[in-house]
Amino acid sequence: MRMMNSIKYMVIIFLAISGLYGLNSCSDELNVDPTSELEGDFYNSEQRMQQGVGACYAMFANLYGPVLSDPGMHAMFMLPGDDISNFDSGNAAFAAFSGLNESNGQVAYAWRRYYQLLYRCNFMLEKLEEDEVKAVYRRDGLWEANKGEVLFLRAWAYYRLYDWFGKAPLQDKRIPSIGSAILPPSEGTQMLDKAISDLNLAVELLPNANYWTPATEK
Repeated sequence: MRMMNSIKYMVIIFLAISGLYGLNSCSDELNVDPTSELEGDFYNSEQRMQQGVGACYAMFANLYGPVLSDPGMHAMFMLPGDDISNFDSGNAAFAAFSGLNESNGQVAYAWRRYYQLLYRCNFMLEKLEEDEVKAVYRRDGLWEANKGEVLFLRAWAYYRLYDWFGKAPLQDKRIPSIGSAILPPSEGTQMLDKAISDLNLAVELLPNANYWTPATEK
């Protein structure tokens, strides 16, 4: 009986030590750096800010470049000028406006890409207003130039959405959660007015053409 109690106590002590070791090991395993840079750490230099602004421009590769895996939107661009004519029944939406609605792949593609551009622009406009970000700028006028660029690109997206969709929701700020992602349709010329407002502000901020170095800014 005494031997059984001794074994029991030994097992309890062993389990307790194992548990303490396990807790310590878990603590060490959780104390690791992120595998990629977080938003709060990334924008710490002028160069990083140019990369962020460049990401807004990069959306134009999706808008105008060759798209092999998606329906693309070239037919959408040509439609207002009636520069396309196709008797293929698969393209009736753009030849005779039959079935030209949100279920059309090219319409959905255009809608998605413009709002992706808006999201990037809104994100960068928010970052540009942070005091920590303003402090990383060294070149005179570069902060104003960057803000002017992003405002211009956002205004362009607003104009396109107004021209093609009329009542497209006005997204003028970063969406922090799914709950705030449901936006009402815009009313009247609300989106066009916002585009004009952004353009007027961009005019005040953008520098003269000789501010940029042609060799690096083409």
